[in-house]
Order: sequence, then structure tokens, then C-alpha cells
Amino acid sequence: MNILTKHKKKGEDGFKKFICNLETSSEAKQKEILEVAFLEDPVYVSAILPNLISADFITKLSQSEVLKVYNNLSNPIKMFLYAFFNTPSENILVNELFPSNLKRIYDDEKEVTTSIKTGEQETARFTIVKIIRSLQDRLEIERFQWKLPSPAILSGTHMENPKDGMFSLIYEESNVPALEGNYKHKQREGKWYHYYPNGKTMAVGYYKSGEKSGEWVFNFTNGTKKARGEYQDNLKQGQWTLYDKDGMEKFVFYERGRIK
Repeated sequence: MNILTKHKKKGEDGFKKFICNLETSSEAKQKEILEVAFLEDPVYVSAILPNLISADFITKLSQSEVLKVYNNLSNPIKMFLYAFFNTPSENILVNELFPSNLKRIYDDEKEVTTSIKTGEQETARFTIVKIIRSLQDRLEIERFQWKLPSPAILSGTHMENPKDGMFSLIYEESNVPALEGNYKHKQREGKWYHYYPNGKTMAVGYYKSGEKSGEWVFNFTNGTKKARGEYQDNLKQGQWTLYDKDGMEKFVFYERGRIK
């Protein structure tokens, strides 16, 4: 359950490290990590989201900064092609940020490229994010403007609850509930409610001795149902019903947290 604990112990550095780890995780893995982390501490996670970048952040750089990214890549034209092939960012990058000589080389390479494998694209995009972050840290391009929460949130002290009984947490900026439920022997127990920053219910479910157990329901940010199923020993178990944003259902079966 405590996916964030080790990062909170390192304060601001841990916060930034967690973000950088997310930025180089696949979309599916990122969603999985954020779902678990959101249940643990929605206030911490809501502070993370505005700081996340992807390879598409490159379109916010100047031409000289893009060239610094270029010069730090091995086989840069191919890496850019893999990362941005037929994406909205490609047009901005190639037509607005590349100097004319690089644009010609890129266009020639693209002309003989019919498709990009998913794994190749992910690797290229993660590599570009790492280089952007490294250049920012070294001040070789403009420093990233981190949006940091309060020291209490960074260290996790806002979640300290030494007493048994009802516990509630609010979002600092909106002053709406973030989560509420009962502690017993310093562990979550019984029914808990988790909320999005807009006040809509994110999830409702049960804990037993600090672990998710029994029926859980998850919602989209607009409050419509997203998923329903059961946990056993903190892992998804049995049949889960998943809903798209139009309400269409599909069924997925889990065995100790893994899709069967």
C-alpha cells in the first residue's frame, strides 16, 4: 500500500524522483502506479500531476534548446523520428524548431519509414525526456518551474494519524475532501471514500488491517463509473467490470492482481 513512503522520506528530492520515474514508465504502468498512489495519498498525487512532462515537452523549447537535446542523442534524427512519427508534436518540431538542414534530413528519413514499433517509440520518448530533465538540471536549457506542495505534503506529515478513529484529508488549494475513513490500530479499516480535486468521488471501498479487501468501485473524474470489482489481500481478484466513458462494459478476470 505504501508506494510513496520511500519518496516522502526524501522530501523534495523524493518527490522529483517519483515524477521522473513516472515519466519513463509506459502509459499502462503509469496509470497503474498512479491509481495505487492516489488511494494512498490523493493530495500528494494531485501535486505530482502538474509537474509531469512527456517527450512532447520539446515543443515548448526554443530552437537552440532543441539543438542541445539533438546533440545529446545517439543517432538523433532516427530517435526524433521514432519518438514523434505522425504525432501532433512532429509538425511543430520539424517545421518550426528544426533548422532547414535538419528538416531536410528528417524528411528524407521519414520518406523511407512506413511505421514505428510501439517499443521503439516508447524507448525514444523516454530517452528524450531523460535528456530534457538532465539538461534542465544542469541549467543548459531553461530550468523547469517545479510546482511544489507544502513541506508537510512533501514529507508526508499531513498523513500522520497517531490516533484511532475517523480521519479526513482535504486538498490544500480547493479545500474539498480528498479522503475520509476510519483508522484502527493505526491502519485503515472499514469503508473509505477517495475524492478527486474537483470533489467527485474517485473510489469507494473497504480496508481490512490496512489492505484493500472486498468490493471497490472506481469512477472517472466526472463521477461516472469506471470499474467495479473485489480485492483480496490488497490485490484485484476475480471478475472486474470495466466501463468506458460512454458506459459500455467489458469484463476482466484477475488472479492475485494479474489479468488471467
